[in-house]
Amino acid sequence: MTIRPGDLVMVVRPMPCCGETNGLGHTFVAAEVEQGPGGCMHCWSHLDGYAVSDGQRMWFAPRLIRIDPLSEPERVNEANEVPA
Repeated sequence: MTIRPGDLVMVVRPMPCCGETNGLGHTFVAAEVEQGPGGCMHCWSHLDGYAVSDGQRMWFAPRLIRIDPLSEPERVNEANEVPA
C-alpha cells in the first residue's frame, strides 16, 4: 500500500525502533511524501523507508494506515419506497 499526497491517513503504530507512541490516533491528509532514509527524533535510530507530511511534521510511513474514502451511497429508487 502506497500513500500519496491527498490520501487520508492515521497514525496507528508506535515507532519500530524505540516504541515511541507519540501521535497515535492523529488523522490527517497527506501533504507530501518523501522517499529515502531518515532518523527517529526520539532515539536517533536510522530508518529506511519513506515519510509522509501532515503539512507541519513528517511521519514514518510504516506507522500509518491509509483510510479509504467512503463510497457514494446508492440512490434510492422511489418506486421501491414503502407507503406511509
